[in-house]
Amino acid sequence: MYQHGETEDKEAIMLLERAAARGDPPAIRKLAECYEVGAGVEQSIKQAKKYYKLAASMGDRQAKETLSVLYEGEDHSAGFTSAADVSEKRQRQKKTKPWTRGNRGRYRRP
Repeated sequence: MYQHGETEDKEAIMLLERAAARGDPPAIRKLAECYEVGAGVEQSIKQAKKYYKLAASMGDRQAKETLSVLYEGEDHSAGFTSAADVSEKRQRQKKTKPWTRGNRGRYRRP
């Protein structure tokens, strides 16, 4: 996609948007990469983060790693957190709210 002309880039973006609309995490990540570098679309880190977050929430490991790197240099006092901070917070929550066995033998949170 990066080595072709503008027409091919726009067509590739259109196909990626269709796949992203269907919920395909690799396509969503690839669309985020396009916004990050400005390939076929106007460069927008804000849009890139939006798509990286979506792909990461669907379990895409590469999107999580890239999102962490993008947030690494930012001021976190504005409410932004890195992926490591979020992971650490979740670990603390798991420790404070243990799973218990329900009346049917299934594990659940109290």
